[in-house]
Amino acid sequence: MVRRLQTFLIKPLLVLVLISMSMTLFSQQTNDTIAEKKSAFEKINDKMEWIVKWFPLPIVSYNTETDWLFGLTKFNSFRLGKNAKGDTTVPTSTVTGLAYYTLNNQFKFVANSDLFFGRSGWRNFNQFILISFPSFYYGIGNDTKLENQCLVEFDQKEFTNAIGYNVYKRMYLSFVYRFKNYTKVKYMDNNDSICPGRDANLSVNEGIQSGIGLMLYLEGRDNNINAHKGSFLMASFVDYHQNFGSKFNYSYFLMDYRKYFPLAEKVTLATQFYSEINFGDVPVQSLALMGGGEKMRGIYQGRYRDKLMTIAQTEIRFPIYWIISAVAFGGIGEVSPSFSSYKLDGIHWSAGAGLRLMVDSQHKANIRFDYGISSDQHFFFFGFGEAF
Repeated sequence: MVRRLQTFLIKPLLVLVLISMSMTLFSQQTNDTIAEKKSAFEKINDKMEWIVKWFPLPIVSYNTETDWLFGLTKFNSFRLGKNAKGDTTVPTSTVTGLAYYTLNNQFKFVANSDLFFGRSGWRNFNQFILISFPSFYYGIGNDTKLENQCLVEFDQKEFTNAIGYNVYKRMYLSFVYRFKNYTKVKYMDNNDSICPGRDANLSVNEGIQSGIGLMLYLEGRDNNINAHKGSFLMASFVDYHQNFGSKFNYSYFLMDYRKYFPLAEKVTLATQFYSEINFGDVPVQSLALMGGGEKMRGIYQGRYRDKLMTIAQTEIRFPIYWIISAVAFGGIGEVSPSFSSYKLDGIHWSAGAGLRLMVDSQHKANIRFDYGISSDQHFFFFGFGEAF
């Protein structure tokens, strides 16, 4: 009886041991496979980050206005200063560049640098733009019609320099100089009757714009190129005047406030309030422009333009897998000739979604792919860094 009981007990125990050994072996193999996959993913990521760090990315596209377009774009993020590589109290410096040429002999070159010089307290922002490229013009105001668009080609040279110092904690006060020059305005549409540019007489607005001013930059984000929490404020005032070599006399004020809310470990709610105010003899090309890849994605940049613009945007950012994440965004905004002209039924909206591919894990820098829609337009955007 005892032997039968021992045999009865030993058989299940042997089965359990075999099952346990099998599960342990399978689990070990699975973990080894996952580790191998993770190692392979890490190798791919390291290789991709190395390529993005040292080489520009190609751009190829085609449309009827430009024919075939070929170009390159480049982005780098880093921290300047001795022993600043892992110091998160030093904001990340960035350098971006974009250059392309079309078979219609059109070109665009844009270079930006935003440099924080470690613990020295100095900051230097530079932007250089050189353009000979067509752009759609819809007229001035908040109620421009899509069917009235006309194509305008012009040459644009623009330079901005802001030299600032860390006056208190992470607050920077900068001296700003801005130079713009629009020349060779040419209407590419033959139908004069539908082109609002004829009424605005864009060519009259050709000439140099030169101004000086101040910029206040308050950095309160945990990461200034891909924030998870904190806030940011930038306010700038520039006065363009004949005494500074400008053909036009006008003043420009900008305020950009952003707040970031961590909803989970890797989920962020980002918000932005942005406003531009121009007053004086403002050239048509320098009015506040709604739309583009950062402000109200889904609206063509300059579809609505006027002396004043106010927009509010929000975006939720969340991970998908590995170095891939996604966003969903929306915004509302309006342009106006004056504060009293704002109206509730004049508010425009945009919305959309996008994917992110992390190309710099140290600074959490992404390549972004966004698709935005509005009431009567839709656009795809590609770029480095977040929209805000």
